[in-house]
Amino acid sequence: MMCPLGQGPWPAFWLLDTGSTVKPNTGAVELDIIEHYGFEDAYQIAVHDWPPRLPDGKLDESKAAGELFFPQGDVTNKFHTFGCKLTRTEMIFYKDGIEQLRRPLYQAERVSSFYLMLNLALGGGWPVVVPPSGYYDLWIDYVRAYA
Repeated sequence: MMCPLGQGPWPAFWLLDTGSTVKPNTGAVELDIIEHYGFEDAYQIAVHDWPPRLPDGKLDESKAAGELFFPQGDVTNKFHTFGCKLTRTEMIFYKDGIEQLRRPLYQAERVSSFYLMLNLALGGGWPVVVPPSGYYDLWIDYVRAYA
């Protein structure tokens, strides 16, 4: 994967547990293998434990852990591989086959299987500057999933 450079693109490679789509009021576990804001000098790995909804339908406070930052040029100037290995008790994040972060799996006792998503959003609350071409490119060479 090679991320676009610029103000506004928000590429991501992430996992969400399927239980969150089947029973949305029970909460969710989200694993962001890479999120990058095109104008920052970093990318982040993030783990979100989205709690169950309160009786009024609003989300309670969420827990977030596991952020690592790397130089921006490291993800926008050439291809890199990113990955996440899940066991029954932990999650391990990789960049170019090298472990970057290891954390216990949130809600391991109730989390269901995960589905993966790769996307290029714009904004996310940040200002968007459209380049002269009128678009941003997110380059993905391949995706592999093992179960």
